[in-house]
Amino acid sequence: MIKDIKIGNKIIGMGRDVFLVAETGVTANGSVQTAKKLIDGAIYAGLDAIKFQIIGPEQIHSDHSMTYTYKIASGEEKTENLVEMLKKYEFKTEEWRDIKNYADQKGIIMFATTDHPRGVDLMEELNMPAYKICSWDLNYYPFIRRIARIGKPVILDAGTTDLEGLAKVVNIFKEENNDQIIFLHCHHAKDAREINTRSIEYMRDALFVLTGLSSGDRNFDVDFAAMAFDPVMVEKRLTLDKNHPTHHHAISLEPEEMKDYIQKVRQIQASIGKYGIYPTKNDLDGRELYWRRIVANCDIKKGEKFTKENIECKRPKTGGLDPSYYEVILGRTAKKDLKENQPITWDAIFDD
Repeated sequence: MIKDIKIGNKIIGMGRDVFLVAETGVTANGSVQTAKKLIDGAIYAGLDAIKFQIIGPEQIHSDHSMTYTYKIASGEEKTENLVEMLKKYEFKTEEWRDIKNYADQKGIIMFATTDHPRGVDLMEELNMPAYKICSWDLNYYPFIRRIARIGKPVILDAGTTDLEGLAKVVNIFKEENNDQIIFLHCHHAKDAREINTRSIEYMRDALFVLTGLSSGDRNFDVDFAAMAFDPVMVEKRLTLDKNHPTHHHAISLEPEEMKDYIQKVRQIQASIGKYGIYPTKNDLDGRELYWRRIVANCDIKKGEKFTKENIECKRPKTGGLDPSYYEVILGRTAKKDLKENQPITWDAIFDD
């Protein structure tokens, strides 16, 4: 059994309720007030946690001329300088303290993705209960080691590497005596045939770690199908306004949409259940009515032989012999008179 992990007051593991997290990396728009409203929205929707991004665009990019193109809700494409775009989503240290204090007061778990060493220092100062490492940092091995060494739970997006790459990351954690890892299947596919949600199951079996899903868009059906592979965590983008004309809002859910999404995820997980066959109480009650018993198919006189013509298996189940005895009864002699549809019991076959 893979070890459970605790983040805040939540236990995450196989057979437990899926840990549901709001991704609000850029949808706070660099506004403390918006960040707080997103915290309120996450609580309203029924999420277990909210995750922000402690962004360091100037620390992580050596080429400050890079551009980024994305679509907004209208379908229009926008292209921005990548560093300048990300700088708009930064918060100052005192702003982060304000946001974290608000989340704590509201009683929701808050943690963050960070991509630079100063962000790690800030997360420790804020006493965040877990770290997230994004897909694009899976080869930033010194950074991964530094976070692993802290000893807290670490969630890693696994969308940009293969099994060998993930094994390198696992080995770093082993060397640092940290076994609190969750790998999230995080795809950047444009074609459904490339999504491959079975990676959730494969990573768990191959690496013996907890696994989940980071869902990057509004494709609910894929997420619901992924529940069949037992993700322990699902991360979904949250916004206050999906029509906001900046990055990621168009592919995020508003609080009311998120609430509906969460209810469906919970229902689907409950319906998937556990490994095995477990008839419900309604199934068992119905079985007494609709399973079959052996009965006389017509009036049978004492001394007549039981044949395929004069006995049959009919509903309800109770009162007669189980149909598994059908072949045993054939050819035997009736020890008493039987009326049509009368259940056949052992006293009709054997003398006392």
